[in-house]
Amino acid sequence: MPYDTTFSADLTVMEESAEFLNRLQAGIKLPLLTSCCPSWVKFVTDQYPEFKDNLSTCRSPQGMMSAVVKEWYRDPKHAGGKRTVMVSIMPCTAKKMEAKRPNSFTKGEQDTDIVITTTELIRMINNSGIDFAELDPEASDVPFGFGSGGGVIFGVTGGVTEAVLRRLIPEHNKVALDAIAECGVRGDDAIKEFSFPYEGTELKICVVSGLANARAVMERVKRGEAQYHLIEVMACRRGCIMGGGQPPFAGIRRGRCPHRPASFCVQGSPPAAAGVGRHALMPPGPGRDDRKPANSGGLHQETAAGALVGADCISARNARDSRCTFAEPCRAACPHTAGTGSR
Repeated sequence: MPYDTTFSADLTVMEESAEFLNRLQAGIKLPLLTSCCPSWVKFVTDQYPEFKDNLSTCRSPQGMMSAVVKEWYRDPKHAGGKRTVMVSIMPCTAKKMEAKRPNSFTKGEQDTDIVITTTELIRMINNSGIDFAELDPEASDVPFGFGSGGGVIFGVTGGVTEAVLRRLIPEHNKVALDAIAECGVRGDDAIKEFSFPYEGTELKICVVSGLANARAVMERVKRGEAQYHLIEVMACRRGCIMGGGQPPFAGIRRGRCPHRPASFCVQGSPPAAAGVGRHALMPPGPGRDDRKPANSGGLHQETAAGALVGADCISARNARDSRCTFAEPCRAACPHTAGTGSR
C-alpha cells in the first residue's frame, strides 16, 4: 500500500516544534539543530561532537513513517495475517544509512526494511515498461495519506523552519502565513540568516544547505561569533529536493557565485567559453551509468590558465558546497573565493 511521507513530515514538525519550544523556554541546548538530514546528523556527530546534544531528538519523516506504520500493522485486524515490509522511496542516498542507525529500530526490529532512491525507482519503472500515461491516477492510501502544506514544503531548504514557525504561531490566517514566508526563510541562498518575533523574543534563525556552508556556520557558532536559536541544515544544496538520489537532470543543484556576472554562468554551471572546460552528460538509458561524464577526462577539465574547474555532472555534486559554482577542490580557480573556505 502506498503512503505519503507528507503525513510523517507533519509528525516531525509537530514534535520538533514542541521540542524547540521546550528548549527555548528552559534556555537549554540551544541552538536547536534539525535532525531530519542523516548526512548532517553524521557530520555533527563526527565533526562537532560538542554540539551533539543540540541535535533534535526527533526522527526524520522516513523514520517516523516506518515506525508508525509498523505499529499500526502490529494489530492483527490491520495486518490481515500479512507480514509488514516497509520500502522507503527517497531522494537521498544517505537514507539507506539512516535506516540502519540504532534509533531507527523499535523493539529490536528495523523500522525501514528497504530504501531505494527516486533514480533507482525510475530505472525499475523504465525496465518494466510501465507507461504512466496509461495508468489511472490514485491517491495515497489511508490512514497515512493526508498531509498539510507544511509537510509538502518540508524537503526544500527552509521548509522545515517555515513549517515549525507556522506551527508555533497562534494564528494561521493569510497575513500571519505571509509574514513567515517573507521573513527570509525562503529562497535558494546557501546561507540564510533572519529573525522572527515570537512572544516577545526575537528568534534568531539560520537556514543552511550544503555541508561546507554548514561548517562555516558551525565554526562561527563555535567561536561565539554567531548566536542562533534554531539552525536548519540540509546537506544537499537547495535541500532534499536535489538530493543525491535524485535523477541527474532533475534541476540545478547549486547556486551561482554572487561575485560573478550572470552572463558567466549557464544555469549555475561554468560555461565552455573563455577557456573554461565543461562536461556534457550522457543521456540516461538502459544499461548506461547516468553519473558518467561523456568525455573520459575524469571529473575536471583544464582551463586555459591550467586551473581545474568543476564538471557539470552529478559525480561532482558532493564537491560543490563552496561560495562559487566551481567545485570544492578547485576553488582557487575563482579569484573571488580563493582561500576563503566555504560560503
